[in-house]
Amino acid sequence: MSEWRNALERALTQHGLSLDSLRGQAGADALLGRWLGEEPLGAPSPAIYLALSDYTDIEVEVLTGEVDPASTLAVAMRTRGQTAPMEVLQRSSRLLRAARAVLRLAPYSARLRKLQSLQSLFSGGVSSPWAGRQQGKSAALQVRAHLGLGTDPLLDLPGLIEDLGIAVEFATTLPEGMHGVTSWTQTRDGWVATITVNANDYWTVQRFSLAHEFCHVLHQDRPQDLTTEYEEDLRIASDPSEARAEAFASHLLAPRAGLGRHWQQDGLAQQSEAAAVANVMWRWGLSREASCYALEDSPTVSWSKQQTERVKSLRVGQLLREAGLVEAWETMSTTEGPAPSAWLAEATAELFLSSRLPVENYAVVMDQDPDAAVRQLLLVD
Repeated sequence: MSEWRNALERALTQHGLSLDSLRGQAGADALLGRWLGEEPLGAPSPAIYLALSDYTDIEVEVLTGEVDPASTLAVAMRTRGQTAPMEVLQRSSRLLRAARAVLRLAPYSARLRKLQSLQSLFSGGVSSPWAGRQQGKSAALQVRAHLGLGTDPLLDLPGLIEDLGIAVEFATTLPEGMHGVTSWTQTRDGWVATITVNANDYWTVQRFSLAHEFCHVLHQDRPQDLTTEYEEDLRIASDPSEARAEAFASHLLAPRAGLGRHWQQDGLAQQSEAAAVANVMWRWGLSREASCYALEDSPTVSWSKQQTERVKSLRVGQLLREAGLVEAWETMSTTEGPAPSAWLAEATAELFLSSRLPVENYAVVMDQDPDAAVRQLLLVD
């Protein structure tokens, strides 16, 4: 069998398709219909490969054999025993194609190079949950050093991640308990990824989920099992790459040097336990549990597991009232809700208006009908 046919059939098989099934389904496409009707089948032209890619949602370089099908779309999830709904997987596939169309073009390709520079610092392998936690801490500190972030709080985490060409979308389609999804595909240009965060979660959970998924992108994790087991304290029990991502998120959001300085300078040790934790939650954008764990883990802060248990027995509202943070917290909570990728929306709009990409890419990002997208971009009623 010819090499092109071998590669094509392998790619189709990995996606539950075959040449025979395409013959029965793609007849309405004149170009594909004519080619599939040839006997014997001739080598596909570039136009045929593009038509096959559009019809099957399989990248051209996968169909040609340049990229292994096993290195394309997969999903890593923070979940309690759930799997992503088909709607989420299909949305992820469309969003990845839009992101890839943009990242091929200047000046946006520079974002992908920045991501690749960061990814080159890390390896994917991890042997145990303990080793994963150590790697996660180290990776978080490396990212902060590489990007010049110091030890201060990250005020715009989505912006930082999107500056690396990773589309970040907040969606209501994730089921309860599924906090984030990382979708990725290997291309000839590099590893393209998008992150979907559950828009129904509290803003602190959204930040932690986003940082967690960012770790998966940096390490190019390709999990075989798309579910995760959790212990009561939220530290991952079974998957070393998940343990690494949890530790990474904790140290990226609250580097212990900065947390310790905040604790000392603001005199948090002299405040009530509830007020002290609330101030940590507010300043570093962490949940109650994540704040307590970071305090336990900080070498310059005296905080015990017993204190954590006492704080966990209180309502979050009580913590915020003792710290005088109820109004500020409620204002921040108004940012929760569905939102498209900001950079990808801006990029696809600009590329359409400059005639460099079709409007369908913007429509995908905004989850709109193409006609509605054109009217919006051209300001037509």
